[in-house]
Amino acid sequence: MLPVQKTRLPTLTARTAVGPVAQSGRVSALQAGGRGFKSHQVQTMKALSIKQPWANAIASGEKTIETRSWGTPYRGLLLICSSKQPDEHPAGCALALATLWDCRRMTVQDEKAAMCRWYPGAFAWMLREIQPIVPIPVRGFLGVYECPISFDDLVFPERPS
Repeated sequence: MLPVQKTRLPTLTARTAVGPVAQSGRVSALQAGGRGFKSHQVQTMKALSIKQPWANAIASGEKTIETRSWGTPYRGLLLICSSKQPDEHPAGCALALATLWDCRRMTVQDEKAAMCRWYPGAFAWMLREIQPIVPIPVRGFLGVYECPISFDDLVFPERPS
């Protein structure tokens, strides 16, 4: 089981919720001030910010390998977030939940799943079990970071039959 970190959050109300969450009328525990969590503490999730259009490609399942010039020892659930730049919808939001199951040197055979050409020093971040979520505005950071969102805050859209 992965260690859980707690983060103290400011109290937000439905009025301060923005983006798709506000439009849907659904406010998560995170945006409502951590309802159900003692002293407004929520669990965090590991997250990775990715530039558009690649974040959308991962969320849709088209891209299953993310490439970086650095590797990571982390394995497990990873929140896929779109960076604010370039400003391509939805920018600055958590878009999907995926399992990072391996991270290794990229090979030429990875090009199709990575949607890019092999380059020297590239690491292939192998993703599976990708599930899109209703976008949640988040603040991104470089590297793998702790995002103050818990699994209970995620809303998974219904998939067409």
